[in-house]
Amino acid sequence: MGITLKDVQRAVKKLERAKKNVTVRAVRKALGDTGGLNTINKYLRIINGNDTDSLYNKTVTLKQYKALEQRVDLLEKMLQETMTTIEALKVNKTDVKPITDVNDLEQFSTLVKNVVNNMEGDHGPKVFIYHAWIESKPLLKRMTLTNFKQSLLKAHRKRLLTLAREDMPSRHSAKNINQSRITYLNSEYHYVRQGS
Repeated sequence: MGITLKDVQRAVKKLERAKKNVTVRAVRKALGDTGGLNTINKYLRIINGNDTDSLYNKTVTLKQYKALEQRVDLLEKMLQETMTTIEALKVNKTDVKPITDVNDLEQFSTLVKNVVNNMEGDHGPKVFIYHAWIESKPLLKRMTLTNFKQSLLKAHRKRLLTLAREDMPSRHSAKNINQSRITYLNSEYHYVRQGS
């Protein structure tokens, strides 16, 4: 396996702590004489924020390194959010698009049913409401769990989807039961039924 940007970042920190110049050859030596010079140069250009100049004999300042480290952290966070959205879209084989109007119960119900129907059931053909929210969340325009539960209850009352209760809560973790609970009048719901 080749070297990574993180490996080069660690080597740069090591060189800076030792108060040595950060050059491609110095980084390679700090890596235990592994990694190609071109690869190390590429990563140093990324760290330095300079994609045009060769850094074989230039140093990377601590200020430049810190600024890049912040950029890398931000990009990693953005990538993680993007991957979460992609995974949510992969779950649904029917090309579900993000919801455009959170007050449109039919659109909301269709999205939730498509996501739930492509999940592994938590108890037979039922998915905990909390798990359905987690999987649907990237497609719901920042809908909170409370709002998600309110919309589920409205959709259930209009028979657009079906909610179900857990009759034997001791079979499942109290956390799943509590996070999923919707109470309405004398009824309690914990699941969205698949195929509804």
